[in-house]
Amino acid sequence: MSLLGFLARRVNSRTWIGLFQFVGQLYHAPWIDSVRQTTLGGLVLEFGFLWTDLVCYSVGIATGSLTEWGIGRFLGPKLEMVP
Repeated sequence: MSLLGFLARRVNSRTWIGLFQFVGQLYHAPWIDSVRQTTLGGLVLEFGFLWTDLVCYSVGIATGSLTEWGIGRFLGPKLEMVP
């Protein structure tokens, strides 16, 4: 598999994980809101939905993927890709 195909799969999976997390923020049942009030629950589930979070998440995915692509191009055959 080429480096671009490998990165495309990773970007796709990162994007879906992020979207599921943001959709989960729209759900506000009493039991999950009580979990969100704990420290770990607040960090994992977050408290509310902000559109700016989607923008920041997209910029983070793009930056990380371009960095990974650049390192792969620079180091090329020196790295072994593990599927």
